[in-house]
Amino acid sequence: MKVTKRQADLAALVAEGLANKEIAYRLGLSEGTVKVYLSALFERVGVENRAGLAAWWLRRQAAECHSLICPYCQAVFAA
Repeated sequence: MKVTKRQADLAALVAEGLANKEIAYRLGLSEGTVKVYLSALFERVGVENRAGLAAWWLRRQAAECHSLICPYCQAVFAA
């Protein structure tokens, strides 16, 4: 499932455990906008809540982890 850069940023911050207020500050958005974006993202990826979104994001990152040095987990893989 393709997501926009903004949606990916939002999902990553949710997966880090940040609250809406903290996410809003980091992304330069209002807290209300974060709530609207999250609702749309939940629907887009087929989850019902933040925990589901975090799990989806972490699974997605693990599936895409194919470079020699993964920027997400800092693991080094053999070529």
